[in-house]
Amino acid sequence: MDEWRKDARRDVVITDIDALVPEDHLLRKIENPNNAFNVIVKFTAQGRFNTGIFTVSTDGGNTFSDEITVPVAGSYEIPGTGLTLKFTEGEDLQADSSFLANDTFTFDTTAPTMTNGDVLAALDKVKNFHETVEYIHIVGECDLSLWQAVSEKQIQLATNFHNPVFMLLEAKAPTAEDMEGGDLNEWARTMAGHRQKIKNYNVQVCAAWGPVVKMDGTTQTMNLASIAAGLYSKAKVHESIGKTRDGAGFGISKAVLLDLLPAELDDSIIEILDNGGYLTFRAYNGLNDFYVYHAKMLSPERSDFQSAEDVRVLNKIIRNVRQEGLQFMNDDIDAEDIQAELDARAAFMATPSRR
Repeated sequence: MDEWRKDARRDVVITDIDALVPEDHLLRKIENPNNAFNVIVKFTAQGRFNTGIFTVSTDGGNTFSDEITVPVAGSYEIPGTGLTLKFTEGEDLQADSSFLANDTFTFDTTAPTMTNGDVLAALDKVKNFHETVEYIHIVGECDLSLWQAVSEKQIQLATNFHNPVFMLLEAKAPTAEDMEGGDLNEWARTMAGHRQKIKNYNVQVCAAWGPVVKMDGTTQTMNLASIAAGLYSKAKVHESIGKTRDGAGFGISKAVLLDLLPAELDDSIIEILDNGGYLTFRAYNGLNDFYVYHAKMLSPERSDFQSAEDVRVLNKIIRNVRQEGLQFMNDDIDAEDIQAELDARAAFMATPSRR
C-alpha cells in the first residue's frame, strides 16, 4: 500500500500495513504523529463499537492508558500524539466479536523532521520577539548545510535586529559507514574541517550522544544538546558548564546518562572534535559522572571567544549596553558642547561592562 509510505512529517511510516493489520480490523488510518512513539493497542474486553474496550500505550508498554470504550463513530484520537486510530467492525453476524480480549496491535512512528526552510522560517519569528533570548536550541540532528544557514541567520539577527543570540544545534551521529575503517578518525577530521565553513562564535554544535533515562523511566538514545541546554539554564553566564568540582552541580550521573555512544567515540576522537570547535562530553578516570568537556563554539581558530562562557558574557554586555543606550532615544542635547554630551552618554552606557 504505497499510500502509506508517506513523508515522516505527515504520517507514520509503515512498511506493510496489510501484513500488520487485517483489512476488516483496526488501525486503518494513522495521521500526523508529533513524535516518535512505540504504540501498543490492547483489547481488554470483547465487543464492537460502543462495547469493545481497549487500552493504549505510546511508550512500548511501559505505561498504559485507562480503559477506553471503542467510540461509536469508530475513531479515537490518542491525546497529545497527533495519532488517530480508525476501527472497523466485522460483518453483521460477527460484529459482536469484532474485537476480542487480548487482541494486540503494535506500530512505531517516526518523529517529525523539519526542513532547513522550516527552521529558518521559525528563526524569522525571533525578529519581532521583544523579550530577551540568550540562546536558541534547534532540536533534531542536522548537518553542515543547516549550520551554515543558521549562522547566516544569526548574523542577521545580531546585526540588523540587535539580538545577540547564540545557536545550539545537534550534529548527526556517526553511521556504520563512518566506522568502516574500524575507527572514527577520518569522520572526526572531516567534522573538524567544517569549522572553517562556519567561523561564527555564536554557533555551537553538540557532537555527543548517549542513552538517557527519561523522567518516565524509559531510555532514549539522543544527542546530548538538551542536557547542555539544561546546564546553561543553571550556570551563570561566566561559568563553564564543564566544571567538575564537587558541589558545582554540572556532573551528569551515570544513572541518567548510561554511556557515551558510539563506543568508538573514545577520548582521542573527542579531542579532535574539541579542537574542531564542538561541544563534547566525556568521562574522567577517578570521577563518577559524565561531564561537558569544553563548551566550544564554531568560532574562528584564533578568536577570543572559543567557549560558551566567553560568548555568553559578551552577548550580555551587548544587550545591557544597548538597553542603557535606548534610554537616550530622541533625547535633548546641548548643541554647544556636543562632545561632552556624547562622552556623558558613553560613560552611562558603559556602566554594564563595569559591573
